[in-house]
Amino acid sequence: LSGGNIYSRIYSAGNINSSGLYLADGLWHYVVFTHGSAIGGQKLYADGVEVASNSKASSDFTWQDRLWLGYSADNGRYLSGYMDEVRVWNRAFTGSEVLANMTNTLSGSESNLIGYWRFNEGAGTESLDRTTNARNAVLLNDPLWVPEGSYALAGYNLFAQYLLDLELAD
Repeated sequence: LSGGNIYSRIYSAGNINSSGLYLADGLWHYVVFTHGSAIGGQKLYADGVEVASNSKASSDFTWQDRLWLGYSADNGRYLSGYMDEVRVWNRAFTGSEVLANMTNTLSGSESNLIGYWRFNEGAGTESLDRTTNARNAVLLNDPLWVPEGSYALAGYNLFAQYLLDLELAD
């Protein structure tokens, strides 16, 4: 998130970002990044609406076994904001699927779901993976926990910088 816009990347030369948004407004937003040849590349959604895309459908990066959310290794920048309920799937989602799943709470046993972290622990530096894969997330950089049900945040200067580091190798 930079200047209120969302940025994402598939290695290499797969940068995409929204333009003209302002998501740093102190409210929760539903953000989805999906990619694959079935949907014609990569797409970013904010609150169920497609806000950016390009044709790069897969990564050229084959040796990494970790997924970092809220951190860019390219420039060492952390997300200045909050993150809740992260889902990782092994398939691409269409726009209608993104919209249909926007308010669903999952059980953790859904087909093609490979990671699901609700961040409801309330304290600590670990979030449990709700799938049977049990890939618990390690939260770095002193995460700030927000009470469940707190949907509006009190002001624009609330910055919780943390890194979600997931080990994806079996």
